Amino acid sequence: NAVFHNGEPMTSKDVVFTFTRLLDAKNKLPMRVFFSPIEGVEATGPHQVRFHLSKPFGPLLAVMSSATEIVNENALKEKDPKLFPIGTGPYKFVEWVKDDHITLERWDKYHRAGRPYLDRVIFYAPADDTVRLTGLQTGRFNWIQTVPPQRIPDLEKARDIKSSPGRPYFPFFFMLNASKPPLNDKRVRQAIAWALDRSEIVKLVYFGSHVVTAEPTPEPSVWGTGANAHKSGPDLAKAKQLLSDAGVGGGLTLTYLVKSQVPVLVKTGEILREQLKKVGITLEVQPLESGQYFESLVGKKFDVAGAWWSVTVDPDMFYNPLQHSTSAWNFTGFKSEEADKRLDAFRYTASAAARKKMYPEIVRWFQEEGSLIIFSNEIQRYWTKPNVNGVVPLSSLELRFEDVWIA
Repeated sequence: NAVFHNGEPMTSKDVVFTFTRLLDAKNKLPMRVFFSPIEGVEATGPHQVRFHLSKPFGPLLAVMSSATEIVNENALKEKDPKLFPIGTGPYKFVEWVKDDHITLERWDKYHRAGRPYLDRVIFYAPADDTVRLTGLQTGRFNWIQTVPPQRIPDLEKARDIKSSPGRPYFPFFFMLNASKPPLNDKRVRQAIAWALDRSEIVKLVYFGSHVVTAEPTPEPSVWGTGANAHKSGPDLAKAKQLLSDAGVGGGLTLTYLVKSQVPVLVKTGEILREQLKKVGITLEVQPLESGQYFESLVGKKFDVAGAWWSVTVDPDMFYNPLQHSTSAWNFTGFKSEEADKRLDAFRYTASAAARKKMYPEIVRWFQEEGSLIIFSNEIQRYWTKPNVNGVVPLSSLELRFEDVWIA
């Protein structure tokens, strides 16, 4: 009983159209990387479809739940979906005022009876954490996503603000360019991993807003393993020995690529610079505008890059696009037959129990290879006025307001 915001009922035809469009390489849709085992989709009834897979696909349901949306063919033909999105969700798109706000209104044909509760939701995107917090305190905003990390202890005690539960759903990590010297040498990558002090970075940069971890999906995720190949680190002596063995013990200069619009990652680079200095590595922090950052990332014109990843419902959605040799999103340039073998086995195993059993070794193996070094996971947590209820963070990072209500 789902209905698109243009009034058309959602049927199996829309599912077939969505995936036919997504899987067509000519459309160059970036999310296609997540759906490579799907060969096609056919309608077997008005509200039933059959997916044809080239192989068993363990993360199929996780990928479908978070990496695409069902779209309507007529809606796409009539208007640019980037400017006029049409879906079946609880709120329909009303307007977008560039660099200011997006307005959504209640969809009265939403498939859940009695939902949503709110009549309208307006999204603003002030870049500064303090501006957002001030807006919440003054009543301009009812809900905000991020606050200044150093203010968290005080805000947890505030009477005029409340927070949702916090969940570590957002991994932060370093990408090491393994496609060229000196980081194509595993020993140099491992030296950086042994010199890294995750706890210091989280303490000095992120305060209480991150958890220290070496994996993309730490507990309480069902995929949490606790694996950490460098648990006894930092070990500066071991790092220096690895650099010496690699022939760069006399000193090394690397560049750290980071988006200037993400000041916490700039600060992270500055702390990392001081940590690596202890083992003879000079790290030059290079903040770049977003476009330049991605251009350098794709062109592999960097040594180390600060980054984050937003899709962690299933860890395949982290490791496969970022580390498989055939992925266009493998920005580190790391290529290994062994890596592909492990990733393929994890992806193409249908049994959840079997995948769970093989996963800890995958985490540890990639930690020992070191082209991705995870150092923390941001706690997804929302801050609201006391009368806002029903706000819950999701591992897909979706913002669901269908169950949100104001007392």
